[in-house]
Amino acid sequence: MPLRAAQRTFLKILLKPHLIIRARASLQSDTLGSIKKSSRFLYLRITKRNINFINNTMSRRQKVFCFHYDTLSKVFDKGFINLACEDGVTLWRSNARPELSICLKQGNPQFRDGEMELQFRAASKVIYFMGFTLAPSNFFFKGSQEAILITRVQGSTGYLDFFKSIKKDLIDVAVNQLLFAAMRGLSAYMGIQAIYGVSTKYQSYYVEERFERFNKTYNLFWEALQGSRCTGIFYQMPIPYVDKDILQISQHHRSRVRKKREFKNSIINTVFNEAKTLNPYAANRLSSSWFMPKYQSDNAV
Repeated sequence: MPLRAAQRTFLKILLKPHLIIRARASLQSDTLGSIKKSSRFLYLRITKRNINFINNTMSRRQKVFCFHYDTLSKVFDKGFINLACEDGVTLWRSNARPELSICLKQGNPQFRDGEMELQFRAASKVIYFMGFTLAPSNFFFKGSQEAILITRVQGSTGYLDFFKSIKKDLIDVAVNQLLFAAMRGLSAYMGIQAIYGVSTKYQSYYVEERFERFNKTYNLFWEALQGSRCTGIFYQMPIPYVDKDILQISQHHRSRVRKKREFKNSIINTVFNEAKTLNPYAANRLSSSWFMPKYQSDNAV
């Protein structure tokens, strides 16, 4: 009878107990007390991230695991982590419709390995989220920087009419674009200078029958953000981000494009400043202006 994936993982780790010792050590910080309480099946959590780690060694996964938790314990205060593990921390709220917000929340502790999520909410209902993991230097390729790795982008079903109803309040900016703007603000706060996204076929929930849907959510989204493919598995976002040259946009649409850019930039600043305010004891972070997009010929009429 073939072994299940969980059983295979367990047998592998029996041969390398030092991986578990290191993984447990990364959760000993008092700051991470809430995350540690919610953790289950620790031997599995090294491998249960939302990415298909094909041809990746157990030790490499363990390094990601440890870096993720070590960084969280350094950049966030204990109270902030506690709230993120419970109701979630509000980092942005719409002025036009206060029930719309972006929150930072711990992902499902059983399936997402402590992964954090930026959630777009309507009141208390999560209708779209972007999950991420923190990856150490040299993880993506030799010489790569410490980075945020976006592993999951997903919206709740049955909200198409709702999205249409809030379109005007969001200045016609898609929700995934809003969450990416929030991710840039959070990345600036954490002092992490690179963002990657997992490609379509390496997202761990990918199924061939739904290729078009997955491809639109992942590869086509990264490409719309001017991301470039690296190592065949990941997309690397341009840092600092450079918006499309305004001269390449028809004059008729420039005013609307500028409003959308200003709206996204306001989210970057708000998330950065809110995270900084809510973590008064954490180490100083980068200025949010470092992570703001650069413009080409933006003085054009």
